[in-house]
Amino acid sequence: MTEISAYLLYLIMAIIMLWMWQRVRGKTIEDIVHESAEEHHRLNALYQIHPLGGSWHELQSWTEDEPKRAATSQQT
Repeated sequence: MTEISAYLLYLIMAIIMLWMWQRVRGKTIEDIVHESAEEHHRLNALYQIHPLGGSWHELQSWTEDEPKRAATSQQT
């Protein structure tokens, strides 16, 4: 049983590493930090608008509405 658990753990780690490698391939550390900071600030602003949170579907609709809201605020 322990051997299966160890192999499963290594498989999960390999999948996560592959996913991370695909996401950061060709980017510098500065690019990665900049993207992460932008995402952090975007989500902070979203949570300030909706401080009580909501369901997963509500969060998805809020994040879809967010670019529309940003475009509207830039026009004014």
